Amino acid sequence: MRSLTESVEDLLYRLIAPILLCKFRAPRQQVILSTSALTDEEIRELYSSSPKVDEGTWIIAELGSPNRGRVAKIASDVVVKYSFTSGFHELLSAELVRRHTSVPVPMYERVFRYRHEAYVVQQYIPGRVLLDVWSQLSWWMRLRVLVTLRFYIRELRSISSRAGPPPFPGPPSDDGTPQKCTGRLFTEDGQSGPFHSYQEMSKWYQKQLLFMQRQWKVGLDSGPFDDSVPLVFTHMDLHPRNLILGDDGQLWIVDWNDAGWYPSWFEAASMKLFPEHRPDIPSSWTSSIPFIAGSCEKPGQLPFMKVIPYTLVVLGADWINRMETE
Repeated sequence: MRSLTESVEDLLYRLIAPILLCKFRAPRQQVILSTSALTDEEIRELYSSSPKVDEGTWIIAELGSPNRGRVAKIASDVVVKYSFTSGFHELLSAELVRRHTSVPVPMYERVFRYRHEAYVVQQYIPGRVLLDVWSQLSWWMRLRVLVTLRFYIRELRSISSRAGPPPFPGPPSDDGTPQKCTGRLFTEDGQSGPFHSYQEMSKWYQKQLLFMQRQWKVGLDSGPFDDSVPLVFTHMDLHPRNLILGDDGQLWIVDWNDAGWYPSWFEAASMKLFPEHRPDIPSSWTSSIPFIAGSCEKPGQLPFMKVIPYTLVVLGADWINRMETE
């Protein structure tokens, strides 16, 4: 049952719908991509020969070199992304959002594998990457972007009231089985989980805190992992390079690879961790994160995560999983 606060918020967004950068509660239009008749092999060949739209857009810290790009524009309306994961849960996440919210997301046409590689075929969104134009936007347009994103977060968190509560943390699953979790709040090897329950994930994090306290004497005053809030649908990689100001006037969210069902404070925590090694992210964006996604500064939230980067980055999931049984 909807609370009074939720009802008031819903009314408020209806009143300010004209300034939101999306089609508020409008029916989704069916999108058929021009490559739908091509074979997987033809798609792969086009990927190899097409320019990468994200080439040179960020620096790989370990190598100190520009990104070679892994998103190719193979047609006027289609891009193909090379994925380090199976790519299938990204398609499921995007379709879940398309089905239950007003958030503009690209249409995903297919995901296919070639040997150990995965290719994600999706709609190309004409427009400008938010990071590239943020400094040029007027104060009014920046405000519209921030209010729209706050609305998007609310929409994502309300999916459980429309689609039903998630049975377990992590990416959505089409067969009812838990999936491995990815993102900057999990291990860099992409092998975290799968977690069969919220309690299991909470225990997984808590073991890492205990290790850091015992072995390195850090985080001794840290609170336990905060699992007191509900699991909600979360993008997990929301930053200005994954936002596109579309030529159609909408603010689009792309790259749903890390999305899934996580504690509500995960969104803000992930957003705050992203700029730490990215000097190109403006401070005006960083300071707006609490308005967009809420607070994550309580004990057991972002302060907890800042205690355990060694276990997530250096040790990896296999070591953490073995630690749990010792």
